[in-house]
Amino acid sequence: GGGFAVIDPQSLKVTKVVKTPQLENNHPLVFSVSANQVISGGVNGVLSAYTPDGTHVGDVKVQPHIDQCNTGSKGELIVCAGRGVVMVLQARSGAAPRLLGRLETGHRGIHTVGIDERTNDIWVVYADPRGDWVQRLKWMP
Repeated sequence: GGGFAVIDPQSLKVTKVVKTPQLENNHPLVFSVSANQVISGGVNGVLSAYTPDGTHVGDVKVQPHIDQCNTGSKGELIVCAGRGVVMVLQARSGAAPRLLGRLETGHRGIHTVGIDERTNDIWVVYADPRGDWVQRLKWMP
């Protein structure tokens, strides 16, 4: 388990620490605007949704060892990357994210990911001994 801190925007002080016992070694942490949720993951392959005040909404099973997650400009889709896999999820208000897709990329070094919600193009960046790479992945719901 672990947790995350809620910070007051005026005082910049921690107002609450939210415990996440279902998550092992919390990482990543992202906010979905459309669902008004904090989404947190664990190396154990669980992604959890919380309201901004820290109420646990639900969990979904995902790829273990996710490194980073990101949302598009609308915040409706969440993409998470780690160990060569990109997970595509739908943020849902009042519920856990729903798993929509899993993309095997063949590049174990993928950690950073983004999505263009207008086109559903997923962008990943990674490095290997030959250099640094940017790759577009096509995904359709």
